[in-house]
Amino acid sequence: MKILNTKVDKRYKTPLKQLLEQEEFENTGLYSICQHIRDVMSKNLNYNDEINSEGEDVLLDFLQQKTSGNDVLFASLATEAFRYYQIPARYVEGYYVKSSDINDHGIATIASKNAHAWVEVYFDGMGWLPVDMTPGYYYDVYTLMNMVSSPQGNQNDVDIQKNQKESSQVDDGQSGGGFQKLLKNIKDVGMVSLGVLTGLILLIFILWLFLEIRKYIYRKGLSHAFKHATVKDQTAYLYHLVVFYLKTYDIDYHLGLNNEQIDEQLSLMEVIYNGDFLRICELFEKSFYGEIALQEYELLIIAHFIDVLYKNQRGLKWYERIIKRYTVMSWRRVYKELVKGRLQNG
Repeated sequence: MKILNTKVDKRYKTPLKQLLEQEEFENTGLYSICQHIRDVMSKNLNYNDEINSEGEDVLLDFLQQKTSGNDVLFASLATEAFRYYQIPARYVEGYYVKSSDINDHGIATIASKNAHAWVEVYFDGMGWLPVDMTPGYYYDVYTLMNMVSSPQGNQNDVDIQKNQKESSQVDDGQSGGGFQKLLKNIKDVGMVSLGVLTGLILLIFILWLFLEIRKYIYRKGLSHAFKHATVKDQTAYLYHLVVFYLKTYDIDYHLGLNNEQIDEQLSLMEVIYNGDFLRICELFEKSFYGEIALQEYELLIIAHFIDVLYKNQRGLKWYERIIKRYTVMSWRRVYKELVKGRLQNG
């Protein structure tokens, strides 16, 4: 695994700290650091095409503001500055070609005057991106990505056709070039996700509409069959409903078993009042064991009890509520036997 260099030359640590920390700034990441370094260098260091220093360490003289510096010194110092903030950086040389250097046939003649230096910083997920700190050479990333012919072999062919403009914007990979591609990819993913979400919503709506229509049809059919069924079959149908809805409360009900415990459990859950369930059990036992046909008002008492169980949603999970809502659709067998008059209480 390649280790990225973030080590500052010990000769420059102290003067670099004095230069960079004379102004406070909010460190919110690579962009803010780029802007801070550029601001400090532009305010405190002078730019000159020629290096004028008689000292042994030209970069140190430049850092200590003893001399002005050209693009080589600005790029060299910026490299150390980024590393000071633990950002991998490297010094790069190449050539800068202005649009005026390109003839009508798209051919440019590169001379020594086109030589230029800049710094590259490592941006997670995107790799090395160029940033220029030399006054008068603040290019966007897209332009710098095309700089080539580096003696170190870091770049590709030259084809830069941008005018030389000063800009206070930092080109740290947050605009242009690779970042634009990243934004495009994000946009494409966003559009696909939106399409999938829209399709899913439409599918859910169609499914809901289908279930609602089916539920309406079954309820109409069951209502018609119930009205024309015998009292015995009507009672058996209501018994099946009570058994099913009690299961939604995790209560396994069988006629004549644990009636008092179930009644107490339902009352503690505040589903019914104490004694309501016992009254329903008495009516079922009267019909099934005593073989006495229930009166219409007694059937209404049972129907009201079922309505209370159906409407109560307390403690139910979302999928249990859906199952409860569309219970009537699972009663095809009950419906057929209700029509045929063969519905039993078992």
